[in-house]
Amino acid sequence: MNHKYICFIKLTVERYLKGYEHGDSMIKITAKFSRIKFLMERSLLKNGISGVYNMLLYGLTLKLNKDKIMGEPITVQLEPTGKCNLRCTMCKRTYYDEQRIQDLTFDRYLKIIGQFKYLNNIIFTGLGEGIMNKDFFRIVDHAKNVKKVDFIFVISNGTLLNREVCEKFVNSGIDKVAISFDGATKETYNSIRAGADYDKVLANIKTLVETKKRYGSKIIVHLGFVLMKKNAHQMKEIVNLAHGLGVSTLSIGVVNPNFTGKEELHSALAIKVDDKAVEEAEALAKSYGLGFEFARDVPKGVCGYPWQGPFITADGYIATCCVNPDPRTFNFGNVLETPYSELKNSRQVVSFRKHLASGGVPPNCTGCPLAGVHN
Repeated sequence: MNHKYICFIKLTVERYLKGYEHGDSMIKITAKFSRIKFLMERSLLKNGISGVYNMLLYGLTLKLNKDKIMGEPITVQLEPTGKCNLRCTMCKRTYYDEQRIQDLTFDRYLKIIGQFKYLNNIIFTGLGEGIMNKDFFRIVDHAKNVKKVDFIFVISNGTLLNREVCEKFVNSGIDKVAISFDGATKETYNSIRAGADYDKVLANIKTLVETKKRYGSKIIVHLGFVLMKKNAHQMKEIVNLAHGLGVSTLSIGVVNPNFTGKEELHSALAIKVDDKAVEEAEALAKSYGLGFEFARDVPKGVCGYPWQGPFITADGYIATCCVNPDPRTFNFGNVLETPYSELKNSRQVVSFRKHLASGGVPPNCTGCPLAGVHN
């Protein structure tokens, strides 16, 4: 790539991504030159000048948060399945009267993914366990080797990571896998993740890490810990456990009332965060060289879901986001019925963005810590 062209791209994107303001709050977004250069070069190689132009429009969309988005998303969240083998105490799926058991079939995936020309990232997430979809690894293979997606991120409960599945994870092109693990001891973990076995999942994680080492893979193995009353005293313990397992990173987050789906349930689970305990856990992780993130204090202006790439369910609906992924609660239409290009700036979506950007809280966002942050 021409040096002058790279410099132009760098200066233009940094201008838009350096920071943007909502009311009295300024958010600083650090955009390293190497990352920008990589994205732009990949966009140029994959899609030519139109890919670079789309990246600039995407940057403007993230900066301005206008009613209508410009350009096409470079990130899409896909729900592989609505099926799950657990009944976790903090998950709204556990309390559904009628379960959603749809799979993202390979044919559905092709119809959906064909609508997004400029994808760099796919996140496979939702309320189900993706590996339960028989087409899952076929979908991953297509995304990586045919669609040429740069970064594939999978969220899993870890229960099905036997040796064969670990081999597939390491060799399929998945770049990061986050394993949800909400208890540092057997008693705590099993009481939260009903249907899972602490010892078995620990063994599965060890197998995944060992498989990664055996193949010299760069896959990021991440541990996710949701903080609640039952496990709040185990922050340092989960850091020690993550280090012992040999995972790359650890994140700790609070229970989201929008994810539990029931106010009384959230009240029973939620706990006031002990800042000192968090600092001690972070210091311990740092001493191990373990990547650590605590997701609680959300800066104003961070909620960008309505402007970023969509969350698409296994049956094609655009749900609010990964925190409120049930289309029966609320959705913006179905991309298997109406092209995404017609839905991305529909009257319904534009109204939703206006509501959120003005500091309002849309009904389906009530209780979410990201809601109303544009004040």
